Amino acid sequence: MESLNISRSRQGKTTGWKKAAKINCIILVCMSITLISSLIVAIVFNGGFRKALVFYDGSCDGGTVSQVNTALHLLINIASTLILASSNFFMQVLNSPSREEINVAHFKGSWLEIGVPSLRNITHISKFKKWCWILLLLSSIPIHLLFNSAVFEMDHRESTFSLTIASEAFTNGGSYYPVGASLLLPGDNSSNVYVDQSLKQYSNETSDIVQNISAIARNAHEWERLHTIDCQQEYLKCSGLRSHRNLLVITDKAGGWIRDRMWQLNDEQTELWDRYVSPDEPNHLFFHDRCHMSATKTSPGSISCSNNCREHLPPEIDLDVLVDVSNWSYTFDHSFLSSDTYYGSLEPGALNLSNVYCLAEPLDGRCHIALLPTLLMGVTLCAIIKTCTAVVITRTLSRQNQTSLVTLRDAIASFLEESDPATAGLCTLGQNDIRRLLSNKDKLIISGPRQWLPARKPRAVVVPVSEWLTSYSIFALSIAACAICLGMAHLSGAHFVGGSFLQSDENPFLSDSFTLLGGIMITNSPQLLLSLYYLTYNNLFTRLQMAREWAYFLEQYRPLRVTDPKGEQYATYWLQLPYKYSIPLIIISIGLHWLLSNAVYLFVSIGGYYEELTRGAQPDPSLPPNTTVNVGFSVYALWTMMVVLGVLTVFPIHLSLETLPLNMLNVGSNSFALSAACHASRLSNATKPSRSISTPKQISSKHIFSSLKLPFRSINGPYRPIREASLEADSNSVALQRPQAPSPSPLLNDQVQEETLFRNLVRSKIRWGVVRMHPEWCAEFGHESVVGHFGFGVQEDNVQSPVPGRLYA
Repeated sequence: MESLNISRSRQGKTTGWKKAAKINCIILVCMSITLISSLIVAIVFNGGFRKALVFYDGSCDGGTVSQVNTALHLLINIASTLILASSNFFMQVLNSPSREEINVAHFKGSWLEIGVPSLRNITHISKFKKWCWILLLLSSIPIHLLFNSAVFEMDHRESTFSLTIASEAFTNGGSYYPVGASLLLPGDNSSNVYVDQSLKQYSNETSDIVQNISAIARNAHEWERLHTIDCQQEYLKCSGLRSHRNLLVITDKAGGWIRDRMWQLNDEQTELWDRYVSPDEPNHLFFHDRCHMSATKTSPGSISCSNNCREHLPPEIDLDVLVDVSNWSYTFDHSFLSSDTYYGSLEPGALNLSNVYCLAEPLDGRCHIALLPTLLMGVTLCAIIKTCTAVVITRTLSRQNQTSLVTLRDAIASFLEESDPATAGLCTLGQNDIRRLLSNKDKLIISGPRQWLPARKPRAVVVPVSEWLTSYSIFALSIAACAICLGMAHLSGAHFVGGSFLQSDENPFLSDSFTLLGGIMITNSPQLLLSLYYLTYNNLFTRLQMAREWAYFLEQYRPLRVTDPKGEQYATYWLQLPYKYSIPLIIISIGLHWLLSNAVYLFVSIGGYYEELTRGAQPDPSLPPNTTVNVGFSVYALWTMMVVLGVLTVFPIHLSLETLPLNMLNVGSNSFALSAACHASRLSNATKPSRSISTPKQISSKHIFSSLKLPFRSINGPYRPIREASLEADSNSVALQRPQAPSPSPLLNDQVQEETLFRNLVRSKIRWGVVRMHPEWCAEFGHESVVGHFGFGVQEDNVQSPVPGRLYA
């Protein structure tokens, strides 16, 4: 286990990822200060944190509320990505094993992952790193679930309006009778009792209905004239009243309607209606009623609009039949009247209404943007936890004796400077061989010369099959989730009619209604899946990039990019991916999370239109009365999201088709395979002989095995190359079984000497390939052919590429 020493720093200056760690700490501190300041302001202005704070409002129709809400969510996703990206940085540093942890894993017959996040490493790292990693993971979940819903738009949709049908003269002082020429009273006209009671309010000039009709006659000429299609969209294909309320339908009837020219009444009926409507004077009012539209559930997951005045409105226009939409004509429906006592018969054509247009009263509906301080408080606490944890991690890992091997080249430097006896003689084994052999307790790892049989392979082989399957299962699940949401939106009756890119006018919903907390959880749960998609994508991309980085050492001499550079080495300010890859990936992450926050969003509405859906539900104390909470879908954003995810999913496949160099050893991110490939030669020109260094005769591979008390055994016989998964111990080879635990050995001083011996090699430009070995090393295997060795060397070593068919160990 690592021993921590936080009393003093190992280095006088900060380099490599440690410098990036400080930058990430600064980012977390800035984000925490910003969130704390926002929370304080919200609580002060709101007088507490239990109720939603409305901090911006504007017109619902064509106003800036939607644009401001979209911009705020973009800022939220930028902030959350910065917080989570910094957190992920420290999680990967914590997940990176130290050399001591790798040694312990190798002695136990296991391997760890280098340069990539891996759950496999969690069981092998120290308790300090493990608990810090868990703390960072848990503090990320509330940010995913709460941050996007901390700020939300409050939609405003009214439900009640007046419907009036009249001639144009009605708005210019023309005569009218409150009982319109249709003689149709608001409500249920099938009951004679109802008609008798309703007529009484028309004789009272102070009644609400008479006052309302008078106000419409005075003010309607100032109302907005709607295009026929707009009138249909707002009142027939109703989705709540957002920009207009009362509606006046104007029909071409210059002289108005005369009662006796429309109705054939008997004497008793004539006596009744004479009290309310003149028999021969023009009446420029045809019909008036108080109407109500509301959202109603028609089937599971499907919501439609109910309008009790729909039958009185002009029917929808068939644009394929009626080209001139200004000539909007229809016959007023009077067929449902069943009271023969009060109504006579109609003259032919009396209810024909032609050349109709609409006047609508503008509705000063104000939509709002609100903030929930309770959610912001939860996000702020998580950011503070991450900030404190990051500071502790930076200080502790910078001062401890065993540093983490964060990058591939950090591991190469460590294995070269201090070779790992557990992997000696296994330089031809790739990560697939290691995984296959170490995962089966009955198998033996054969240490000895093997024939080199190169083959051209695509870059896809550097990613284990299990990783490909896991990654693309997550990718498929993410795309399927978008498809499911689109299917639910289709069932809800959403169409590509009207609306902006992000939200359509016809809002499809998940169910009747939700509590605020339930809506928040369901809305933001996909954010967790998207984060898993991104982390998996980043991991896959990193593995493919590591193959290219490893291939560089096969093609040319290059210095190592390490955490603490010395000599010709240079520092790394990222983890495994360079900025040219990591920054675009972060931008993609921000864009995807922002797009998802608009594709599946928290829908909050006031005004009564959705009141029917919340009937019987417990009101949320943090929201205004009669507020509906639901989960909305944007069909446009969902389609865009699915297309973007599909394109991104194909890109790793495209990268994986690139051909690797012919003689490249596939080590991937496997610490065991990487260690086996990093046994340097003592004959390298970069070594500096020392009087205290043992001679090659004194430190043979058999000496190493025996001094460490590992269960190696020699078997006489010929050698066979590794080609199949089921490998048997061949004769005259050294077979390594799983040791129980490392033991103290007299070789410890020799290992310290080796660190000094290969110090200059590690700090120089190096290349991987066949390096020259001492003749006694070759004779050790008792083989007639010359046995070569794979390792790293400097330019003076004349490192060569492997020769097909030759033996290497």
